[in-house]
Amino acid sequence: MQEPVADRATGHHLDGQERGSTRSLGLRWIWLLPYALVLGGCGLWPVRQDRLVSMTFVPDTSGQYVAEDTAAVYRQPGLAVKVRYLATQALNAEYPEQSAGRVDLNPFTFGTRIDNNLGYVPDRFTVFQVEVDNLGLPRVELDPRQARLITDRGDRLEPWGIHKGDATQTFEIYYRSRRGAGGNEEEWYRQRMAIVERAVSTRNPLFKGQNQRGKVVFDPLAPEVRQVRLQLREFVTAFDAHDTPIKKIDLEFPFTVNNSIRPASAKVPAEPAKGGP
Repeated sequence: MQEPVADRATGHHLDGQERGSTRSLGLRWIWLLPYALVLGGCGLWPVRQDRLVSMTFVPDTSGQYVAEDTAAVYRQPGLAVKVRYLATQALNAEYPEQSAGRVDLNPFTFGTRIDNNLGYVPDRFTVFQVEVDNLGLPRVELDPRQARLITDRGDRLEPWGIHKGDATQTFEIYYRSRRGAGGNEEEWYRQRMAIVERAVSTRNPLFKGQNQRGKVVFDPLAPEVRQVRLQLREFVTAFDAHDTPIKKIDLEFPFTVNNSIRPASAKVPAEPAKGGP
């Protein structure tokens, strides 16, 4: 009597009739493979693409807000505030080692990992670099928690904080919630947070001659957004003898958003991007 044969994939034992059916099904899949490849090229699966997002500053007529190179600049006697939008490509270039591997250690982007549902690497966040130069005032202070990003859709985005309790959304909670069970997860979390703590702007007084530069981070923009306004509210430019703010100004930097998708320029790992704000 012939012994039943075990199916390697399931562990179940197959008799002669079942083995014949399985073999027949396998041959059908082989015949269908060329059609699957053709259909894949016809759009059932997204084609690898590059999504490029840039922002163009719209200066006003007062002369206080001007465009300098890739930055938007506010100037008044003794003070300069520079704002620069950082696209995903710029953030990956800033942290190349953390962006190129299979593990995205760059806390501000998904690295080079493609979202297979989209066909491109999506933005993880919207990031601005804000630099304050105190050229001649006794003391100034920017509180990045007061920043807002207003879109033409009516979105009013608040900035991300670093640690739990700093803001409604924080990097600490975001990356703690995404830690897996593997032995390397804690180290990866620490590496990401170390970058965040060095890079994200915090509230600090700046005395005459001092300079501060840091990132202000918001949720990613919806693809249909075409205009945004970055507001730096309650910027303190004067204090009294008791360190109480006596003069505040609100700064606003309008940008047009350029959003395009084009055929891929380079091969990158086709892996789904995990998580998102």
